[in-house]
Amino acid sequence: MAAPLPHNHTNGAHCEHADMPAYSEEDADKMYPLVAVVQFTATSDKVKNLAMCSGLIRKAKQRGALMAFLPEGFDFLGENAAQSLKQSETLSGPIITAYRALAKELRIWLSLGGFHLLEKEHDKKSHNAHLIIDAEGTVVATYRKAHLCMLRIPGKVDLDERQTSIAGRSILPPVQTPVGKAGLMCVSIA
Repeated sequence: MAAPLPHNHTNGAHCEHADMPAYSEEDADKMYPLVAVVQFTATSDKVKNLAMCSGLIRKAKQRGALMAFLPEGFDFLGENAAQSLKQSETLSGPIITAYRALAKELRIWLSLGGFHLLEKEHDKKSHNAHLIIDAEGTVVATYRKAHLCMLRIPGKVDLDERQTSIAGRSILPPVQTPVGKAGLMCVSIA
């Protein structure tokens, strides 16, 4: 007997397969967990970026997402190296504290790519870090970008992350999440 896929997994369209067993909406949600990929234009204003991302994460949760993935630089994009260092934070700083509280409040997992992480408050460089926060608000993994970007195109681009970032020393194994295993990385491809 053919069974249509639930509308929330096919954008309202129904697909029928002769050999597909009938699944309930609950079964489909377990088989096809919903994730959110959050895209927005970050600025140097950390409070504005947090408000924008928080709103988008709330919408994703309302739509049934179990995990939301934020892009590199979700916390801020500095206008220069000095501003980036000044705005970088430790894991106990206000930005990650806010995201931990949001994850716990909404019971949603978060993948936060490209956080400007200071190990100590007075470091001269930060790490480009990818964090996973579980639905309890616990940081379950912190990856520090190991391969820093260096891109030079004469007259157009001169980017060398080594000037502002500390390279990480290890690659982490994937983290088990409610949507499957998630690998942690920050990649620069030129």
